[in-house]
Amino acid sequence: MTDGQMVWPDGFCGIGGRTFEWTRLHKEQWVEFTIDKMTNPSGTFKLWQDYLVNYYAQESKIKLRPATSEDRTAD
Repeated sequence: MTDGQMVWPDGFCGIGGRTFEWTRLHKEQWVEFTIDKMTNPSGTFKLWQDYLVNYYAQESKIKLRPATSEDRTAD
């Protein structure tokens, strides 16, 4: 699994030296393109895509976790 602390190569498209996490948080168009349109990436782009897929899969698991009776509060 690719870590959000992975860094883009120096001088890369104005985000060189930035982490994947920073890119996810600040470059919404990059995220959308990678998730929706990028096919068969390789190298750093494959690591970036894997990071996003894994990140959002984990987010979905957290958000979709069934509530237990302990999670609920009385109104």
